[in-house]
Amino acid sequence: MLKKSDIHKVTAQLRHIDFTEREAKTYLQALQTGPSTVQELSRRLGENRVTIHSAVQQLIKRGVLFETRRGRKRLIVAEEPRVFEDIITQKEKSLALQRKSMQQLSNFLNKVSPPDSHTPGVEFYEDVDGFKRMLERTLDARGEFLAIINAGLFSDLVGHNYLLDYFTRRSNKKIYSRLIFPDVDWARTITKRAKEFKVQVRILPDHMWPSGIFSWNNCLSLKSFTHNRITCTILENQDIATFFREVIFEIIWEQAKPVRL
Repeated sequence: MLKKSDIHKVTAQLRHIDFTEREAKTYLQALQTGPSTVQELSRRLGENRVTIHSAVQQLIKRGVLFETRRGRKRLIVAEEPRVFEDIITQKEKSLALQRKSMQQLSNFLNKVSPPDSHTPGVEFYEDVDGFKRMLERTLDARGEFLAIINAGLFSDLVGHNYLLDYFTRRSNKKIYSRLIFPDVDWARTITKRAKEFKVQVRILPDHMWPSGIFSWNNCLSLKSFTHNRITCTILENQDIATFFREVIFEIIWEQAKPVRL
């Protein structure tokens, strides 16, 4: 049987592929107990039968649970864990097609209606997916990428592996970065790979930093992750971005200190 700490860890990982906490725990319970009725699952999980029935239906649609029968009993069975490799493969294929389609659309629309760089454009995203959408946009940076962020909290939100992969992809596009973090372990993790990731990292005194700012091209991305609400607001304006990049960031950068390994 899995320990509570193991269940918590696996649940967090499953949430990265859009499982709800209840769906993750339902799958794990079904995997541990073998063929079970919905009633048995709900009793073991200590939750309402109707609630677990709903989670089971969603998991069947996802392809990680299936139904079988033993006499008149309807039993729920967990697919083998390797099913998640297939799910990720399908997501990667779907994402690749979407990225290609959206790039073509973006190129077309840019020709149809060039943006006025002096008129602020604002976009607003919520939740972790919004953070990831913003990060994918920064891969189009034409020049230096700048950030002031609590990297420890941010990496916990978007996922350590995703963020390391993002750093690699950004480096492969020859995008150089200057990053200002509080004195957290993630600052040392990135500094050790500074040459590989094409980054410079400096630190400021450790504070909670419940928000952060990214800047690339003519964009500023303002992030907040407090009070259980994760938001990302992107402001696109040449004048504001230039003021941040050439004045505000440089003042803070001069005050920040190199990372001590």
